[in-house]
Amino acid sequence: MSNDFQTRFSELLDEYTGSYGDLSKALNVSKQTISAWRTGARSPKTPMIEHVAHFFNVCVPWLMGLDVERDSYAAPQVISFDGLPARDSITDEERMLIAAYREARTEYQAIVMEILTNHKKED
Repeated sequence: MSNDFQTRFSELLDEYTGSYGDLSKALNVSKQTISAWRTGARSPKTPMIEHVAHFFNVCVPWLMGLDVERDSYAAPQVISFDGLPARDSITDEERMLIAAYREARTEYQAIVMEILTNHKKED
C-alpha cells in the first residue's frame, strides 16, 4: 500500500509548483512528514489520503495506485483529517477560531460560548 501511494504521491510532487512548506501548511503536516511519504518511510492514514487527494484534485483510488483515471471521480468535498472541516467548507478565519477555541483553557471556552450564544446577529 505505501509503495503505491509513494509512487503516485511522488508523481504529484514532481508536478507541484509550490514548496514543501506551502504543502505542509495546506495539509497541516510537517515538511518531514511529506518527505517521509515521498520516500515511502511512512504512509498516511486514510483520512489524510483523502485530504491529499482533495488537495491535488485526484481520486483516492488513483492515489492508492489503482489503475483508474486520475480524476475519474472527486474526493469528498468535506474532509475532517484533523477534526476540522475542509478549507473550502469554512473560511480561514473560522478555521483559526475553531483551532484557537480547542487550544483554550476550559474556562475561556466557556466565556467564548457565553459571548457567542448571547450576542447573536439580529436578523
